Amino acid sequence: MGEHPRKADGRRVFSTEFKRATVQRILNGEKTLAELSRVLDISPGLIRSWKRFAESGATAAVQANEDVVPASQLREAYATLRELERALAASPADLRGRILTRGPAVGAKGGKRGEADL
Repeated sequence: MGEHPRKADGRRVFSTEFKRATVQRILNGEKTLAELSRVLDISPGLIRSWKRFAESGATAAVQANEDVVPASQLREAYATLRELERALAASPADLRGRILTRGPAVGAKGGKRGEADL
């Protein structure tokens, strides 16, 4: 078994790939949960919870008929949404100030900005 990084309290941290591979070994019938637990020196309950999470995640995606996105990507989307909501709630004077500081997207004569305008 390879060495896994440890938290400050000494617990091992397993990568997502390692967890998936471990669960897949059980699902393929390569080893039983008890055998794998002994070989990897990991609690059977922990491996069982990885298996349960993997199965429920796959089931949830199929039932919803949607793609599953990582939680980090969802947090980023919520942060962007909050930022846009704040911008919409800003007063018209605040918005006018923001637009003027960024400059017009179109030149003064109505044409597109050329290299000289930048």
